[in-house]
Amino acid sequence: MTSEERTCPYIAPAGHHYVAEVDPQWVVLTDEDRPPCRAGAGPRLPACGRPSVAALHHHVERGSAGTGSQDLWWAYCENHLYGHWIDDGQVYVWMLRPVPTPPVEQRSWAGWSNAAGDAWDRNASGVWQRRPAREQP
Repeated sequence: MTSEERTCPYIAPAGHHYVAEVDPQWVVLTDEDRPPCRAGAGPRLPACGRPSVAALHHHVERGSAGTGSQDLWWAYCENHLYGHWIDDGQVYVWMLRPVPTPPVEQRSWAGWSNAAGDAWDRNASGVWQRRPAREQP
């Protein structure tokens, strides 16, 4: 199933919708560099261990220890992509975006007339005043 055919499982709030976008923090792994899935790994907890399909870039800042920062890649199997999916060699995720609104027609308030045919204009002070009616030919 392609990203265009996929249906979003989430309900968007009013004025928003979900869009399938490529997640730049994830990469698809090739057959040569597939470490085991790390999902569930922790102190005295075993990791999933299945062959991974994608890796998440995890940037770690080391504080006052003086070791600097590290760029880590955490590998996950297809069951542990956390809402992401693979399509056409890229990792996608649903992103919440505002619904684009059509442009609003700009009205000129330089002058207007009401239903009775009276014409109105703003004077130099910004106050609306009646314009003398033009004679019809």
